[in-house]
Amino acid sequence: MIEAARPSGTHRIVGFGSAVFVSRAFALAELSDPRPRINSRILASIDSGRSDLLSKAQLRCGNTRGGLDMVILFSSWRRDALGMEDVSEVCATTAGRFLEQHLGYRFHRLIMETVGEEEAAMICGFSVKWSADALH
Repeated sequence: MIEAARPSGTHRIVGFGSAVFVSRAFALAELSDPRPRINSRILASIDSGRSDLLSKAQLRCGNTRGGLDMVILFSSWRRDALGMEDVSEVCATTAGRFLEQHLGYRFHRLIMETVGEEEAAMICGFSVKWSADALH
């Protein structure tokens, strides 16, 4: 969650993101047969009692051996309350917080589903360069 230092009108929360670590089998199944609504399948797995989310033990093991698969469930900002300069600041802050919160995790892959052409264009416009040393 990103809170504005100087709230715009009545909006203090201006950005939000969430992500989960998933099993390698789930990630591979999703990548081999991409379909809309990945978040719904994750929630359905939890509801069924056969969660595709990693337990603490699986998280430790995956981080030690071969890396982790993560699904970014949601990442957005208040389009109705921010100007372009503010959007840029929120995006930079969100990326920085993501990296801070996941220091020490060894990622195998990150998966994110976009919703709509605007979001896809925004995500495709990002240039991401990972330094393995920076994330371990």
